[in-house]
Order: sequence, then C-alpha cells, then structure tokens
Amino acid sequence: MQKIVHVAVGVIKREEQYFLTKRLESAHQGGKWEFPGGKVEIEENVAQALHRELQEEIAIDVLSCFPFIEISHDYGDKKVLLDVYVVD
Repeated sequence: MQKIVHVAVGVIKREEQYFLTKRLESAHQGGKWEFPGGKVEIEENVAQALHRELQEEIAIDVLSCFPFIEISHDYGDKKVLLDVYVVD
C-alpha cells in the first residue's frame, strides 16, 4: 500500500508577485521551487497546518485563508494530496 502524504500549501500574492520557496537539496524533489507549506498532522485541519507551517518556515502569520484547489499526484513510491489555499 502506498503512503499518502497530505500537504497544506499556501499561495501568497502581493499585487502581481507570488511568494515561492526553494526545497532543500536533500529533500524529495530537492532544489525545485514551490509554494510554502507542509504536512498536515493528524490532529490538525488544513488551515491549522498551514498556519503552523508558514509560521515555522517563513515566520509569517496567516490572517485568513480559503481553499483554492486540491491536487493529487502519484510519484510511484508515494502519493501526495496538495490542499492549496490562498493566504492573506
């Protein structure tokens, strides 16, 4: 059975610019650009996970967020569910 990783992703836009982060070289898909976020823990909903991850990773507080799109991808060794939210 394949592992499914549930990830909260934040799209942060200011005027016509988007905030991206670069994955660590040692991470899965290392060196690639991504919208910030991280794994949803068992006791969290997506908004809670996004708030925690953005605070930990880039030291910002989420004022509000709303669902944008869900994306599933199968890497072969694992499946990823990306819950993408627009962040204010």
